[in-house]
Amino acid sequence: MQKSLISWSILFLISAFSCQKESARNPFGRHETITVAWSKDVNTLDPACAVGMESAEVVAQMYEGLVTTDPVTRQIRPLLAEKWEQSPDGLVWDFTLRRGLRFHDGTPLDADAVVFSFRRQMDAVVAHRARPDDPRIAQCGYDYWKAYFDGLIQSVKVINSHKLRIVLKYPYAPFLNSLEMFAVSIVRPFDTENADTLNQHSLGTGPFKLVSRMADRIVLTRNSNYWDKSKVPAFRYLVFQTIRETRQRLLALEGQRIDFAFHLNPARYLTIQLHPLLQLRAEASNNTVYLALNTKRGPFSVRQIRLAVNHAINRDKIVKMVYQGMADLAQGPLSDQMLIQGKSIFKKDDPLARWHEYDPEKARALLREGGFGLEGEQRQFTLYLIQSPRNYLPDPLLMANMIRHDLEQVGIPVVVKPAEYMEYKRILKLGLHDMAIHGWVGEISDPDEYLYGLLHGSNVTRATGTNHAFFTNDRFDDLVKQGRQAHESVDQRISLYRQALEIFHEEAPWVPLAHSRMVLTASKRLEGIEITPATFLVYRSIRMVEK
Repeated sequence: MQKSLISWSILFLISAFSCQKESARNPFGRHETITVAWSKDVNTLDPACAVGMESAEVVAQMYEGLVTTDPVTRQIRPLLAEKWEQSPDGLVWDFTLRRGLRFHDGTPLDADAVVFSFRRQMDAVVAHRARPDDPRIAQCGYDYWKAYFDGLIQSVKVINSHKLRIVLKYPYAPFLNSLEMFAVSIVRPFDTENADTLNQHSLGTGPFKLVSRMADRIVLTRNSNYWDKSKVPAFRYLVFQTIRETRQRLLALEGQRIDFAFHLNPARYLTIQLHPLLQLRAEASNNTVYLALNTKRGPFSVRQIRLAVNHAINRDKIVKMVYQGMADLAQGPLSDQMLIQGKSIFKKDDPLARWHEYDPEKARALLREGGFGLEGEQRQFTLYLIQSPRNYLPDPLLMANMIRHDLEQVGIPVVVKPAEYMEYKRILKLGLHDMAIHGWVGEISDPDEYLYGLLHGSNVTRATGTNHAFFTNDRFDDLVKQGRQAHESVDQRISLYRQALEIFHEEAPWVPLAHSRMVLTASKRLEGIEITPATFLVYRSIRMVEK
């Protein structure tokens, strides 16, 4: 006990010295600044171009959409739009904007700005089809627009200064939910010939605005003129800092030089829970982590071999080792917590909520049945992963090596290929991988985001970069399309999605791995921490207290 007290006393002295040193070089002042550290740089501040949770998290502080989701009831509620009307056939949506809203530079928000925010993406994607070398796609990609809105929206038009109309090509049941995606946040109109505008200027309506951006550090300041006066942040600065080494992020958190540390090793969670200056919270999260099998490449085009891979991998052991109790074993693309307007897709003891069991002998038999190795092919099969840890994947290299070990035990040679995020995205979009560990954090809490965005065949043909298994199945695609269009009946949607999940189970284009919890490690000087359904932190609600 005495030794423990001495150890904590030394820690306090080190922490105090570290805080004084940091305060001396921090021009913003710790008492008015919250600092967040993670492992990877933010790639863009343009909502339409953002990929990766780091960029999305920063963008979500500066930009807002037409609607939002209540974090408790999970119901859609107004944000920049104060009300909306839907035609009986589900095709026409009229939105009325709140009055008196202004962008960060003081420009009034009107219907023209909303139309611009949609049209700049629509026009770029359409132009790219006619001219594949269009520089707008090379600079951005508009991956979210291509995956979820391209082919859905017929037109976006101004009715008057505070009213606009969106016409869909077909009814889309979760349309309101989809408008919460950060990719369709509303921006002040700008010259689209200058693709770097939003990386240099703050043109949103959110509670924070841009002060400066460097490669590894972004500084935001509160928007004192934020339209919802009850939600103006109580502190002045919000800093996002890249600290690549996991150990250095933890030391910075323990030394109170930062307030949040993301992507820490789960093996350190107990230490954090026992630390007198730190807090750890684990929140349920709408996500899925999986091994995508490239169904258009090599032996993984054969169903029996994909099933063999599923039986070969000890998923339960991997989840326990990688997450240290902070994740549930995935039994498919959807968590059993997934609801549609309050109704569950799964039933009690549902066979659809049970995946293929670990069985190496069965895996070997399926490999033989599928003809694996009969042509004498001895090459190693590539397993790509993002080398930096993520909120949903704290130790990607450990997971990859455990998968490699299991597959080699049944005779599938594997080479593990860690890559930086953008290189990883490029490889997967081109289909150069045999397998890839991937994760997805849902923004709209609807099955469509997973079954359509990550698995529908159209997201192969349109090269959106989201269907990493390159999975195409006409019956599956038809069921999912019907499900997204069945806007009048929740029960019909559930029935359609259950049929689609049966096909997914039979075809096995993925090895489902985990539904992870969002783990927050933070200083105890912070209170009022809230999390959105899309697992973004609501920084504007945070208060600083002395501990």
